[in-house]
Amino acid sequence: MRNVISVMMILMVSLLFVVGFKTPEKEMGHYYPRAFVVDKLDYARDKVIVTDAVGMEWEFAECEDWEKGDMVVAIMCDNGTPIMSDDYFVEIQFAGYIDPVAYWSYD
Repeated sequence: MRNVISVMMILMVSLLFVVGFKTPEKEMGHYYPRAFVVDKLDYARDKVIVTDAVGMEWEFAECEDWEKGDMVVAIMCDNGTPIMSDDYFVEIQFAGYIDPVAYWSYD
């Protein structure tokens, strides 16, 4: 019985090394920060549409606490792929307000 338990333990440990441990250190490479400005609020779908510095539009739910011009910072996950369109929000935070008229007007 002792040999059976020892063999099972060795097999389980070997399997973990073959499959690989899912450690936070490995996963941290898939997260990155990103800044946005709220562009639109879609109350019908309860979505906030934000734009990042390169002009890509993103959306997330629950628009009741947001206003156009709010600055948003987020932790994003790249889903383990180089394609940016499949990235998703992990955490979203309010970061201030930009007056869109004053910010985007040119003198």
